[in-house]
Amino acid sequence: MIASDDVEVEILPSLLDSNDESIARVIAGFVWARFWDRQTDWVDAVMSQEWATEHRVRFLTLLPFEGEIWGRVNSYLGDANEELYWKDARVNPYGRNRDLSLAIEKLLTFGREGAAVMCIACSSNDKGTLDEALATRALLAVLNSERGITELDNYQTVELIKRLQKSEIADRNALFRIEWNFLPWLDRFSSGSPVTLETRLAEDPAFFEGVIGLVFRSKHDEKDLSAEPDEQKQNLARKAYKLLTEWTRCPGVSEDGTLNADASNDWINEARRITEETGHAEVAQIQIGHVLTHAPPDPNGLWIHEAVATVLNYRDTEDMRSGFTTELFNQRGVHSFTYGEEERELASENRGKAEALNSRGFARFGTAMREFAEQYARQAELEEKRNPYDD
Repeated sequence: MIASDDVEVEILPSLLDSNDESIARVIAGFVWARFWDRQTDWVDAVMSQEWATEHRVRFLTLLPFEGEIWGRVNSYLGDANEELYWKDARVNPYGRNRDLSLAIEKLLTFGREGAAVMCIACSSNDKGTLDEALATRALLAVLNSERGITELDNYQTVELIKRLQKSEIADRNALFRIEWNFLPWLDRFSSGSPVTLETRLAEDPAFFEGVIGLVFRSKHDEKDLSAEPDEQKQNLARKAYKLLTEWTRCPGVSEDGTLNADASNDWINEARRITEETGHAEVAQIQIGHVLTHAPPDPNGLWIHEAVATVLNYRDTEDMRSGFTTELFNQRGVHSFTYGEEERELASENRGKAEALNSRGFARFGTAMREFAEQYARQAELEEKRNPYDD
């Protein structure tokens, strides 16, 4: 702010490529403050000098990330060298009412896909508008970019994906790929979920079988069971397992939360048929039992839809009933120590559910729920006698 022009000449451009971190920070601060004091007239005056290309690039990257600078990049670097700026620019997409469209296109052109995604996310949040095609293109591009992934902000990326999920015109097939690759970020610890993937699971039994096959071996598989899968297969298995274990969209349930009995039955029957053929029948039934815990109550008052209760009551769906009660137990999650009081309440609640099933003629399902209730009753007895400080 106080340096004379003679001092500036001593600093620029000779110290722009200094390897000393302290000097580099001082120069960055000098350029930043000088710009805000003298604005773009100063930039034009500096760029009128005979500087080496690397000094021009370094100088421009130290300036604020905004349209007045972007418009000058090509003028001062030319078509052959503007890539050098965009590859090193310090991308700061934050700020109200900023038009980032030029920056987004340049970042995508010159291999800064992650930074482009951040610009799209911030501009859409600010203006309330979203270019679905551009956002989809950027998110797909970042999947093949190692640097792009490192430039992403987890929260902003998930929020952008959520906006695409709510859009009526977003490409569902592209969104399917995006959700699959960002699956580790779309979990219960974030604000997002893999809506498109879960919908595909609930609507397409063949896709369900494919996901099952990524995680579990087929009974028909005669390969060496001791052989370790390669890293790619392990990664696919981890994603598939995560998708299955966190899946909550029950087959046959529409967007308004109601269950279509015919659609539910058709999906279950087809899933069982396919997985019987592929050698995944037992594990598939267990996974179906897991997701059926999210079925809505019956319109006639039963705590679970009668179409689901009917399936869980069949003689040959014992594995499904086992998966159902196991998932109910897992859904309890972390709980406090109450000397068995909570366990007794859960036992009583599930006995009531068992009695309701028996009263409607679902004896096998009712028996499974009563046995589940008795597990809590036995646990209550143990908890009542346990000293929590013994652990």
